[in-house]
Amino acid sequence: MDGPTQTGAPLRTGPLRLAPVAEAELEWWFGQGHVTGETTRLRFMFALFRAEIGGTEGSVVLTHVLDEVTGKTQAQARVTPGILAIEDRIAAEVAKSCVPNWVPGLMQLALWRHRKDNAALTLRHPALTVDPKGVRFGTDPFAASGGGLLLAHDPMRGLLRLTLPTGGGSGLEAQVPMPDAVMHEDAAGLSAGHAAGFHYQCAPALPLSGRIGHESVTGSLWFDRQWGALEGWMLADAPRGKALLGWDWFALSLGPDWHLMLSRHHDRPTGTTRAASTVLFDRGQPIALPQGHDAVPVRFWRSPATGAEYPVQWSVQVPDLGFDTFVTPLTDDQEIPLPGGLTVWEGAAGFEGTLDGHMIEGPARLELAGYAAVLSIRDRWRRR
Repeated sequence: MDGPTQTGAPLRTGPLRLAPVAEAELEWWFGQGHVTGETTRLRFMFALFRAEIGGTEGSVVLTHVLDEVTGKTQAQARVTPGILAIEDRIAAEVAKSCVPNWVPGLMQLALWRHRKDNAALTLRHPALTVDPKGVRFGTDPFAASGGGLLLAHDPMRGLLRLTLPTGGGSGLEAQVPMPDAVMHEDAAGLSAGHAAGFHYQCAPALPLSGRIGHESVTGSLWFDRQWGALEGWMLADAPRGKALLGWDWFALSLGPDWHLMLSRHHDRPTGTTRAASTVLFDRGQPIALPQGHDAVPVRFWRSPATGAEYPVQWSVQVPDLGFDTFVTPLTDDQEIPLPGGLTVWEGAAGFEGTLDGHMIEGPARLELAGYAAVLSIRDRWRRR
């Protein structure tokens, strides 16, 4: 099938930056993709986070693997004590905006309950571990590791190497070529609703090859790199304190050379959209589509672990491409527990619909952030 017909504004590109950014409050290295072999068919995700806010440092390791043959999932979340302290500070600011200040002691009670919940997290969720070691970084060449995950630059061979635990004592040992250029936009360049100064890099289709045990596998890696300030990406000003921001993020592969990235940042207490972007990668060139996209949830799933409700199935339209589809998770339970409102639903999915009048289907990834935050007494009651 020919590629999608489109008109839009080309976005900026530049070299991939792997090294940590010292002045960034928050940054991460994210990858998602798939591998197949003679007996293997896996969908995977990994992320490494580094934060330094108000003199407190912390890091996070996330991995999630879904076996398409058996339907089983394997996940881990490793956070340092510093992340617990940063999340507690965020919770205190958010509580100012959503806990009534005219009830004596209610604020203190809400924060006490929040901290009690966080203290019990590792008991309720075996996938979550507090790990004082955190992510270990190396420079010249870049390397980052933690929890059995390794991401390392091999400049002599022009490769990015990946080691990813896949469960059962085995792991993926893989490599992808370093891209010559990737999308590199200030978040405000993707959407006027974003605060300036948050950098977003994206390479949506890096060819991957490697092994799991003795079996050769091939596949594809979607790689994102982001860094900047906490304010404007996860928090926004509110009449009192700060409002927590969440987001819905979609990655859809329309074919070998065409990929879509859709995102919407929203105010979690009200659901109001603050920023949205629609990017088509056409043979590697990122293009902002002017008419944006419409995404409407059609089915929700409630987590038995956190009580959070996630919109896991969506109806999506991209008018510039004549694209009309449904995005459906491969399995509903793809939540990765983290402290408080940091918990994320990070799921392998698929889509089926029409593109310019032709039937189309393919792999997708859906990320839902902010939905697990307890922002009101009603939220607390519903999750009892």
